Amino acid sequence: MKNQKVYRTGIVSIIFLAGLLGWSWAAQDSPAKPTEQVASICLQIEQGQFDQAHKAIQAISPATPESQFLGTVVGNYISLQQQLVGQRQSIYQTQTQKLFELLERSDPNRSDKEVLDRLLKAYEYAENETQKKDLLHHQKVKLFLEGIHSKSKTLYEQEKLVEAMNGYAYLRLFEPQDAFLAQVTEEAEAFRIVSGGLRKSICRDVARFDTIRPEVFLEVLKTLDTGYVTPLDYRQMAQKALQRCLMLGLVFRENNTEFMFTADSKQVDDWCLEIELLMEKLRGEKNALTPQQFEGYFQSVLTHNQNTLKLPAGVIVEHYADASLAALDPYTNIVWPDKVADFEKGMTGKFSGVGIQLAREDKYIKAVSIIPDSPAWKSEILAGDLIVAVNGQSTQDVPIDCVVKQISGPKDSQVTLTIQRGQGQPMDIQLTRGEVVVPAVQGTVRSNGDAAGNQWDYLLNTELGIGYIQVQSFTEGISKKTEDILSQLEQKKLHGLILDLRGDGGGLLNEAAELAGLFLDQGTVVASRDRKGQAAVWSAKGKGKKRQYPIVILMDSGTASAAEIVAGALGCKLYDRAILVGSRSYGKGSVQEIIQGKWDGCELKFTTAFYYLPDGSPVQNRYMAKRENRTDWGITPTVEVDLKSGEIKSLLEFRQKLSEKAGPDIQHGDLFAADPQLSAAVTVLKARMLRQGQISLSAPASSPAPPEPAAQTPQPTPK
Repeated sequence: MKNQKVYRTGIVSIIFLAGLLGWSWAAQDSPAKPTEQVASICLQIEQGQFDQAHKAIQAISPATPESQFLGTVVGNYISLQQQLVGQRQSIYQTQTQKLFELLERSDPNRSDKEVLDRLLKAYEYAENETQKKDLLHHQKVKLFLEGIHSKSKTLYEQEKLVEAMNGYAYLRLFEPQDAFLAQVTEEAEAFRIVSGGLRKSICRDVARFDTIRPEVFLEVLKTLDTGYVTPLDYRQMAQKALQRCLMLGLVFRENNTEFMFTADSKQVDDWCLEIELLMEKLRGEKNALTPQQFEGYFQSVLTHNQNTLKLPAGVIVEHYADASLAALDPYTNIVWPDKVADFEKGMTGKFSGVGIQLAREDKYIKAVSIIPDSPAWKSEILAGDLIVAVNGQSTQDVPIDCVVKQISGPKDSQVTLTIQRGQGQPMDIQLTRGEVVVPAVQGTVRSNGDAAGNQWDYLLNTELGIGYIQVQSFTEGISKKTEDILSQLEQKKLHGLILDLRGDGGGLLNEAAELAGLFLDQGTVVASRDRKGQAAVWSAKGKGKKRQYPIVILMDSGTASAAEIVAGALGCKLYDRAILVGSRSYGKGSVQEIIQGKWDGCELKFTTAFYYLPDGSPVQNRYMAKRENRTDWGITPTVEVDLKSGEIKSLLEFRQKLSEKAGPDIQHGDLFAADPQLSAAVTVLKARMLRQGQISLSAPASSPAPPEPAAQTPQPTPK
C-alpha cells in the first residue's frame, strides 16, 4: 500500500530554561493530578484553544505553580504565533505592492508569469478569505486574469495544450472547483506523460517496448475483474484509454523530431480520426460495457496503429493500459519491467548504488543530500556538490532519471563521479557501489557524541523526558526499529512522545499495525474490507501496557496510507491515545496488493480493500472525495496548524542541513521556533503531561532566573 510523496519537514523543540520565572519543573513517575480548574485549562490547550486557555490562566488568582507553568508554555506559543502572523502580513503587503507596480507597467518585457507569481504569493499569504476575495476582485487584477483566461482559451482551441496550460495552471489555483480547468489539467498531465515517454534519451532503449505485450494487459484485466475492490467500470476505463490514445496523436502533431519514433502528418491525422470514431462509438453504447466489449476497443486501437502510426505495439499497450487503470484509482497500475527496480527500491528502502539523492540544478545535477553510511557518505562528496560527469560522460542537460541509472549499478562495481564545488576546479571521485539503506527513522539532531555522525538524538527535552521520533516510511522492520528507540528512551525516563509522521507516504500495512500496537493495550488497530465485504482485522498485542505516557502525532498533507492508519488508530476517540497536530492528511484510505513474477517481468499493484479505523469509520479516500466535489478526505487533526509554501521550503532546507555530515553543530535550543507545527505539538504535549500528573512543579526560587530570550521565527525570502 505504498504511495510515495515524501518530503522532509523541519524539526524544532521548545526548551524552557530551568528556573524560568522562578519556577522549576521536571517529569516524575508518581502522578500528582492538578486541580480541576487547571485540568480544564489543559484540556483547552489540548484542543488548540490557546487564546481561551491563556485568558483562563490569567484569571487564576493567586497564581499557582501550575498556572505559572501553563502561562509560560502558552504565552511562548502565542507570542510565536503573533510573530508568524505579522511576518505573513508583511510578506502579503510586500507582494501586493510589487504586484501592483508590475500591473502599472506597460513594459513589453513584463511577462505574464512574473505577474502571476506575484499574485499567487500574495494570495497564499492573505490573512483570510475576505482578503483573498478582495485581492482577486481588485479591478486591475480582475482585468489581468480575464486577459490570461482569453489567451489560454485561444491557445487551447489551437490545440497548443502546453502553452495553454501555462495560464490555466495558475487560474486553477484561484478556482480549484472549476470543472473545465480540472479537465485541462488532466489533459496537460497526459500530454506530459506521452511526450516524456517518447522523447529520445541516452538511457531509454527502444527494446523496452518488446516486453510490453497485449497478452499481459489482458491477463491483468482478468485478475482485476475478480480481485479489484469494486466492480470494474469498463466504460470509464475505455473512455480514459481512448482519450490517452488521442493525446498520443496530438503529441505527434506538436513535436515529432525529438521522439524515438516518427510519423508524418497524414499518419497522425488518420490515427486521430480513427480514435475519434471509436470515442463516438463508445458514447453511443447504451448499456454498461462488458469485458469483451472493452477488449474489442483495445484490439481496434492496436489494429489502427498498424494501419496508421505503425508504432511498436508496446507503445500503444503501455498508454492504453496505464490510462485505463488510472481510471480506477491512482494506486492501481502495472509496473513494467524497466521500472520494477525503482518500484522495489521505493518499497524496501534498499538498493545498490552510492547513496546520493539528486536534483536538477540548471544544466547539471546537484547532490541534494547524502544517505548516511553509504559509499558517498564515506567519500569526499558533500551535499551541494554539482555532479558534472559520470564515468567521463557529461550530465549537462541529461534527464535526471538517466543520471540515476548511470550512477546506480551492481554491488562492488565502481563508478567515477566528476564533481564541482563552488568555484573550484572539477575533481574525480571514484566510488565502489554498495547496498544503500534509506533511513526510515530520524531524531532531532545528529548526536555530537558519535564520531561518524550517523546517530540521531531522540530526546527533545531532557528535563521533562520528551522524546521525538520521525518515521519517514513504513518499510520492513520499521516497527521493530521504533520499538528499539522507545526502549532506549524509556530507560532515560520517557514521559511524553512526539511521533512525527509528516511527509510519510506510507508503506506496509502490517508495519503500521505493529507500530500503532506499541502504544495500545488491546483492541483493533485497523480493519480492511474487500469487495465481497470480507474483513481482515489487525489487533494490538498488549505492548502498550507499559507505555501510558502522552503522545502527540504530527501530520500533514504528505501523511498517507500506513501513516494515516497509525494517526487514525491512536488519535480516534475510542482510544484517545494521541493528539493529532498539523494539517489534514493525504486521504488514501485503501489497501493494495502486489503480484510479482507472473507476467514477463511485470508486476501488478492494485487496490483490494478499503481500511477502517478502530471505531469503524473509514479514512475518506481523496480520489473519491474529489470526484464528488468534497474536501473531507483523510484525517483531520485535533489542533490544526497549516504552513505556507515558503515556510515549508525553509523547513525542508533547514532540516536538510541538520541531516548532513558536514552540517552545522546545532543544539536543541538553537532550533526554537523554527517550526510552528512542532511548537504547537510541544505546547499541547506539555499540557497533557501536566494534566496526567507527569510534571512536578516546585516552589519559587529566591532569585528568579531571567526569562529566556524570545526566539525569532525564520522568515521566507519573498520571491
